[in-house]
Amino acid sequence: MLVDGVIVGVASWVKTGCGSYGAWGKLTGVMGDWANETIKKYGDPDAPTASFTANCANSLTCSFDGSASSPSIASYAWDFGDSQTGTGATPSHTYSSAGTFTVKLTVTDTAGKTGSTTKQVQAGTPPTGQPPKASFTVQCQWAVCSFNGSGSTDPDNDIASYAWNFGDGKTGSGATASNTYGNTQKTYTAELKVTDRAGLSNTTTKQIQCWAVGAQGFCFSQ
Repeated sequence: MLVDGVIVGVASWVKTGCGSYGAWGKLTGVMGDWANETIKKYGDPDAPTASFTANCANSLTCSFDGSASSPSIASYAWDFGDSQTGTGATPSHTYSSAGTFTVKLTVTDTAGKTGSTTKQVQAGTPPTGQPPKASFTVQCQWAVCSFNGSGSTDPDNDIASYAWNFGDGKTGSGATASNTYGNTQKTYTAELKVTDRAGLSNTTTKQIQCWAVGAQGFCFSQ
């Protein structure tokens, strides 16, 4: 017997010499736990089936259609994967930027049972080409370190930008950059992110060890 999605008992027929009688027994202990865990694992067979299609056509505005969900759907709840939500069988949604988003539809039927499904949706024009590979060298003279990211590569030869984070709160840009660290003993993580014209990017890091030597710092790349 199923009550609100939970197995509470089992019904059967008992045949005697004079006739048949209905018999009901409550499932307890291991059997009851097993039965209800099976319901959780495989789902309620009476729950509705959520289904939807998405059409973005290389646009940031996507149209969704969940009308194929069944049976007896009373409401549709959408999670568009960018912290925005919606309702209705056929909503549309505009994303702020291109990308791949995980969209979830949850449907509720007239009996209050729910079902859900998810799908990956590409909003906007998908990136083309292959991603770059970031690489850089570091040369330090006392606390002044020179960074060179010109060794970064891209299979499509279209690296568009170099973004540096020197690990001490300062940043830089360009294929080469310089940073002066403070006169203190500390290990910094310097990071280079290269991005190509398709918006594909790659990041790499190096450790910079600095020491306080008298009135100035002394740094080197690990």
